[in-house]
Amino acid sequence: MDVAYALQKNLEYESDPTVWDQGVFRPMRQTLVDLVEESGRTDFAVFVFAPDDVAAIRGETVTIVRDNVLFELGIFIGALGPERCFVVAPRDAPSLHLPSDLLGLAPIRYAADRRDGRLRAALGPASHDILTSIRALGRKPETPISPPQLHSPLADATLDVHRLTKRFIDDWNGPDLAAFRTRLRSPVPLHVMEDEDGLATEAIQNVFYFLNTMAEALLAGRLIEAEARPVFENPVRQVWSHAFTYLAPLNQADEAWNPLPPIAQLDREWRKDSL
Repeated sequence: MDVAYALQKNLEYESDPTVWDQGVFRPMRQTLVDLVEESGRTDFAVFVFAPDDVAAIRGETVTIVRDNVLFELGIFIGALGPERCFVVAPRDAPSLHLPSDLLGLAPIRYAADRRDGRLRAALGPASHDILTSIRALGRKPETPISPPQLHSPLADATLDVHRLTKRFIDDWNGPDLAAFRTRLRSPVPLHVMEDEDGLATEAIQNVFYFLNTMAEALLAGRLIEAEARPVFENPVRQVWSHAFTYLAPLNQADEAWNPLPPIAQLDREWRKDSL
């Protein structure tokens, strides 16, 4: 975390950098939901690649980055594009192995072994490179829908259970989600790192966000289940099956989805009823 805090200091004069432990993840919220929403609020993302783990690859022992960092990088590349995501890595870690999918994304190196121990100074050149890109690219273009901006019928306090249920169904069949639903009818990569154009990531994020909000409302008794279930049962099952592996670090889905989000709780309840 020392590297992240030093980068924050170096970048704060021309941006509003936030480190992960500074309010990104909210109490009693599903971590992955917060992560997806943050990717929609952010213009740029910086990831610190540190040689934290060791692995044997083709008979050679190498240092590797933690899976959760690679997972988060994939989420943000899908949301922002690779040109808005920066990887910072120590210069004195030549054996740091990068996944083959990231070979085109060159890390910005810094002198972690600087003799005087001045970390902010060591990160100065990397910070300059990042700021140069930030100035050139500016704020990301506004998109009509992203997880944080996607309008939720729950925001309208005037809707009773009947009208709220109808609103969710109408929004589900409306134009805002049409392109995302169409994308999910095509084959979806098993993991976010395999989504080269980012379209599956965007579709899963938006549809997951909508269905998760719907599930939260239904579980709270704010929707009429008899009307909602025929419309949403299959989408909930299909989207949750994608999200479970796709929006979680490789081989860490069970741990990442703890506690279960509302969409998973609803899927479990409906599966029990079907037995």
